[in-house]
Amino acid sequence: MSDAVRRVERPALLWLASVIAFGAAAMAGLGLWSRHAERLAGPVTLVSETDQIADALSDSPWAGSESNGPIVWAFTRPDCDDCGQLDAAAIAALAEEDMEIRMVVVAPRTDADGDAAAAALAESRDWAALQRWAEGDAIAPQTTDDAARDGYIEWGRASWDRVAAILRENDLDPRMPLLIWRRGPEWRVLIGGRAVTLDAVRSDMAVES
Repeated sequence: MSDAVRRVERPALLWLASVIAFGAAAMAGLGLWSRHAERLAGPVTLVSETDQIADALSDSPWAGSESNGPIVWAFTRPDCDDCGQLDAAAIAALAEEDMEIRMVVVAPRTDADGDAAAAALAESRDWAALQRWAEGDAIAPQTTDDAARDGYIEWGRASWDRVAAILRENDLDPRMPLLIWRRGPEWRVLIGGRAVTLDAVRSDMAVES
């Protein structure tokens, strides 16, 4: 083979190798993105720190519907449609479910708009009060002690911080509203967005039955 032919073939081979390498990288990236999108689209199974999640949930200031069905934990912001509040109509209908809903209302640290509701619900832990709040009634804590009021507010925030840390250990972006439940031995979560409803939980639990 002449030197002239070699000089022509080598760039062509290098170009072909580059195309193959780029294609392989693109396919790998597409696979990672597909798996990531799949995780965001529906319920996700927690695989890390699962021994910590039960304590984090049970120690939170939850108000429960006491239906004696499968337990579903819900974390929501108060009075803030754009930053993670579970739909009020959905909250009002939860008591009709066969599942036991345990809801935690977490006041944001950026403003005080939802502080009164979060403090009142953490103080009373009363499902009827939560339903009245969901229907638009203004609620406030009974305590007049500012330190106690702030303590109730921080209780919800600290509980969310613990759950959020566990989500990050599972490579998940912690956002509200958030639903958490068990399917057999697995902890399952559904994170953020206006599509967070109990429909996904019903469907997921039907897999077990």
